[in-house]
Amino acid sequence: MPKLLAYLPCEKVVIEEESKNISVLSILETVNVTLARGAPAPTQNASIGMAWAIFTLWQKEKSESGEFESKSVLVSPTGELLAETPAAKLGFGTNTRQQVVNRMASFPVWTPGPCQLKLMVKTARDGTFRELANVVVTLRHTWA
Repeated sequence: MPKLLAYLPCEKVVIEEESKNISVLSILETVNVTLARGAPAPTQNASIGMAWAIFTLWQKEKSESGEFESKSVLVSPTGELLAETPAAKLGFGTNTRQQVVNRMASFPVWTPGPCQLKLMVKTARDGTFRELANVVVTLRHTWA
């Protein structure tokens, strides 16, 4: 398994064209949703239009060979699946590092509290995805 160097939910990832240097902007720890006073809580499957990204950086281990897959899942405080990225197949070839940037267009808002963004991986030897890392992103509802 390659070594995980970074796993970050953020507002934006910028990759400089010439040097390929990466900038991760505004690490996402909390999403605040303001609702009108007296409005009900968001309904099941409600989301807001919000551009955000998930940045993952891997480093190939010397003994590493073969391909593996990774994906991210966002899970509510009660364990409900809120969002999932497509699986990315990764093969390093001659590169020693590889990055995955998942750009998201919306954020699910119906379950406030500490949500878990989980990095799931599967190797050619594994039959199923397993959790490798997780980050908490807290969703807050406020009424104004």
